[in-house]
Amino acid sequence: MKQTKAKRITALLLAMTVTVAGLCACGSKKNATASVSPGDVSGEALRSDKAFSAMSEEELQPYIQAAMNAVEAYDRARISGKQDFPSLGLATSERCGEYLRLRFAFDTVGNLTVNTREYVSGDYHVWKYRVVKERLVCYVNSDIQYHYRDVNVDAGEGECTQVVMENPQSPVIVDWYNAEPPSFDTQMRNYGLNMTIPSNWLENYDMEEIRAKAKQITEQAKEAKENE
Repeated sequence: MKQTKAKRITALLLAMTVTVAGLCACGSKKNATASVSPGDVSGEALRSDKAFSAMSEEELQPYIQAAMNAVEAYDRARISGKQDFPSLGLATSERCGEYLRLRFAFDTVGNLTVNTREYVSGDYHVWKYRVVKERLVCYVNSDIQYHYRDVNVDAGEGECTQVVMENPQSPVIVDWYNAEPPSFDTQMRNYGLNMTIPSNWLENYDMEEIRAKAKQITEQAKEAKENE
């Protein structure tokens, strides 16, 4: 039975990885590999009198690194079974902060009883970024490795998270979106959205509707978990 479960997990993750790779590979590409090391972004490096649109690629690097660090912090928490919303290293807008906490509650439903996954490692890079209406949009690709303790199986997944940031003087995350079909984001909004299009930003959605949808799908996920 353990072998069957392991095979099912492996097949599912392979399908997810292929799907996400296809979603992240579309569109024009601008390389934006950060020149600083993870955890090397200081508060001073994230303060500038310049607008994002006026910054050179080098000047944007600390902000790009901060977006990667935020995604990694979120992934570590959701996979490793932490119940408290993690520190992302950046402030969030009031709307995005509420959205991300609803998202985290959904992503960690499987951790409510006993979390079987252990975060092993992650490779993160920003493969594209754009400045749109003085907001920095980073496409963060992640290749995550983790371990299922209950069946002693190593597995992995690939994702592409779009992080939208404003105010280079004191940066704030204002949106967060993963285009993968089963994700919280695609259920709250639509599938395959591009955050370089301002009409797709979170501020254009009704938070009351998002709250109601989030409660519904989280309860459904809990019931499904309890019935496994």
